[in-house]
Amino acid sequence: MARLGETLVRVTKAGPPATGGVARVAIFLALVSIAACSDGATSRSNSMLVPVPKISVPSAVPPIKARDWQYLWTRVRGSRKHECVAVDAGWTAARSDTFVVGNFAAYIRSWDGTVTTSKLAYTPRYPDAAQPPLRVKAAPLDGQPASPTAGVVFVSYAWGEDGIPFYATGTLLPHRGRWRLIATAGLNWGCFDFTI
Repeated sequence: MARLGETLVRVTKAGPPATGGVARVAIFLALVSIAACSDGATSRSNSMLVPVPKISVPSAVPPIKARDWQYLWTRVRGSRKHECVAVDAGWTAARSDTFVVGNFAAYIRSWDGTVTTSKLAYTPRYPDAAQPPLRVKAAPLDGQPASPTAGVVFVSYAWGEDGIPFYATGTLLPHRGRWRLIATAGLNWGCFDFTI
């Protein structure tokens, strides 16, 4: 089965210089180190760069900060692969494929089945100006009944102070237990397993 957005999340690795000896390798490494320490646009090797999306933001929202975008997609726990991620109760955020979702720690700690304590933010790796609806399906993993769980749809972005778009949700679950959330929106997909 083809994975949605498979070619879009592939990361290339920077290879060694094509020719040359130890001196050229040393110069190459020195240049990479200088670039990594500078405030310039290149702060990491090509294997770590995640392009900042070009998306129109409301006039009151600042443009996406490249440093925050890079952190989100290279440092948040989870997986960049198209697979379900087991979320630890202490994680504030988790990544699965092309979604970063959080704050799981607060959600798990405070959950009481109300909208007030059931908020999760879903950040898409590929935001789209058309703002495709976010669909979240919840399924129990511990044998408890799924009813009355149904799919939830959210239709527009909220914007963080860092300019990053996300879907703000009330992800209501009917009871405590082990759950799987599967989120989709346009090219974005993510799967998160956790216990409340």
